[in-house]
Amino acid sequence: MAKKKNKNQEQTSVSKKNGQSSQKMMDKKFFTISDILFLCIIIYHVCTREWPVGGQLQKIMDVCLGFAFVSLIIKWYALLKK
Repeated sequence: MAKKKNKNQEQTSVSKKNGQSSQKMMDKKFFTISDILFLCIIIYHVCTREWPVGGQLQKIMDVCLGFAFVSLIIKWYALLKK
């Protein structure tokens, strides 16, 4: 004889299923809007930079954007490995 689930157990199992499906949906999102916006900022910075010289602010921006770009690559690599 099968046991009947009470109302709380049914809601819990439904919410777990919905949570798992939403997590899978989030995992499928590889590029987010912030990633695309950040890549546009990097492209703009590289195109408008005074090559090969640049002021102190440009060097600081290079370091900050480089660090953020490496972090983004690490994020994409981690998502790809999942």
